[in-house]
Amino acid sequence: MMKSFSLNPKKKKDIEKQKKLAEEEACAEAYEEFVATFETPKSQSKLFVRGTVINPNSGQELKELKMLQEEREERFRQRNNVKENKSSSNQIHKSYDDNNDDDGDLDASNCSNSSLTKKTGSHDTGDPNTTNIYLGNLNPKITETQLCEIFGRYGPLASVKIMWPRSEEERTRNRNCGFVAFMCRKDGERALKALNGKSFMDYEMRLGWGKAVPIPPTPIYIPPALHDLIMPPPLSGLPFNAQIQDEKDVELLKSYGNDPQKLFHENREAFDDLLSRTVVKVTIPQDRNLLCLIHRVVEFVVREGPPFEALLMNREITNPQFSFLFENQSAAHVYYRWRLFSVLQGEHPSRWRTEEFRMFVGGSIWRPPPIDIFQQGMPEELIPNEEEFNNNFDDRRSTSSSDSDDSY
Repeated sequence: MMKSFSLNPKKKKDIEKQKKLAEEEACAEAYEEFVATFETPKSQSKLFVRGTVINPNSGQELKELKMLQEEREERFRQRNNVKENKSSSNQIHKSYDDNNDDDGDLDASNCSNSSLTKKTGSHDTGDPNTTNIYLGNLNPKITETQLCEIFGRYGPLASVKIMWPRSEEERTRNRNCGFVAFMCRKDGERALKALNGKSFMDYEMRLGWGKAVPIPPTPIYIPPALHDLIMPPPLSGLPFNAQIQDEKDVELLKSYGNDPQKLFHENREAFDDLLSRTVVKVTIPQDRNLLCLIHRVVEFVVREGPPFEALLMNREITNPQFSFLFENQSAAHVYYRWRLFSVLQGEHPSRWRTEEFRMFVGGSIWRPPPIDIFQQGMPEELIPNEEEFNNNFDDRRSTSSSDSDDSY
């Protein structure tokens, strides 16, 4: 009787084989769909994530693409403004010079290229959210790099622009103006309060709010102190580039010639004990193309499961764009592994837990990246004191001036 209910070993083997072939075919179809997303717009009808996981393509990526599109549209408008105003700009500048001869006037019309900036961030419209600061009465020798150093200590910068004179008449005014936009309004307010009326290179800067400009996804200038927080740590040789925190562990690794592999093979217990006290620092890649690629891979791995990841690794093993799948100590792989884990835990793609955690039992402690670090404002403790900044800036200015003199 029981014999009729038992599966023939051969049939069971055939069923398992068919099941495996079906999985391989499903993964192959998913891979073709994955490749197609880089060539044609992705169909929204096929987006699906198992369980309660939030669709990883519904939030941050669309927001980033929208911001990039707005930047392109703004640049197009600026080019059109330049063409429209080119023929009449000299006459407009002359009238501004005749009517605004006071060096201390804060009106953006005092800027040599004000006609070009009329629609792109020149006038204060009373917008309480603008992060763009108008700079008046600038030394004609000051550079945009120096402005980054002066204003960047208060927070990451979205844009920096000096309106350089375009004619001899404009050069005779012997002063320039410009704009500095912060990533965060809080940082802009702090800079405006601290620097308005301060002298740099013997010129007293006059500051005021300008018209808001588009904020890019990543800043053009990151203060060195903040840069250390967002950059990946040096290579340690440990899994996921984990960093040793305890001085005793540093000494232990030294006794094995600073070779984690040697410690692993010769004293596995000591290696596991050391690893449990290390920290894996997760950093968000600054390359937007790489970041979007990682997010796309995460989306498909969450949807299709580990077999898709294995198939992708097999198909793209020689493609350098997918090296983050293989180099487990690279910053990109660490971000990919954390992002995949985070989404699988049901966390929102743009709002995740920032508390430290262990991804593996007995493994390293993982430290997630901060959320919107560039929009939160520069931490007070990272801002250098006035005396330290002035000394460093004077040294750099002297070096820059000597280089400029040599060039002439």
